Amino acid sequence: CWRNIVADNRPGQTELDGQVPTSWRKNRIVGCQFHTDRSTRAAINFNGDHASFGTLIANNISDVGMNLVRVQAGGLAGSVITGNTCYGARQGSPDRESFIHVLDGRIEGLSITGNSFFTFGHEANQDQINRRRANFITVEAPVVNLGMTITGNTFGYCNGNAIQIGNRPQNCLVS
Repeated sequence: CWRNIVADNRPGQTELDGQVPTSWRKNRIVGCQFHTDRSTRAAINFNGDHASFGTLIANNISDVGMNLVRVQAGGLAGSVITGNTCYGARQGSPDRESFIHVLDGRIEGLSITGNSFFTFGHEANQDQINRRRANFITVEAPVVNLGMTITGNTFGYCNGNAIQIGNRPQNCLVS
């Protein structure tokens, strides 16, 4: 469910249920719990003609292993992803994408900080280990990366790299 999402095209109004059609600027997705079935690929999906400017994604929980943020097109600019908790790995997930996965578009002035990403731990059985994410944050090679900070996140139990950046970014800080 989507809760506490306010888009700039709906001044002062909070949507309580259902996916909200939002504009390309000043969107806030704060304090949500995402718990869905396997048919939902991502809690938050960006797929537009323009980058979303000034987006705040904060203090959300995704507890069933789906993507928290998936950017198919458009991108994110002047945006912050902070204080989120992502846990789990879906059974039968064919793509095993990252919790934050940018496939295409543009990144400019994006901050990913203070999040917790975790899959099955040291006591996991082999099936659970096989379902672990390869990476937790992925930026694919076609993405135009003009500035991004990834800092202060916690990563637990992935089968690859916690952070995978597939292109040569400009002005990128990872610590």
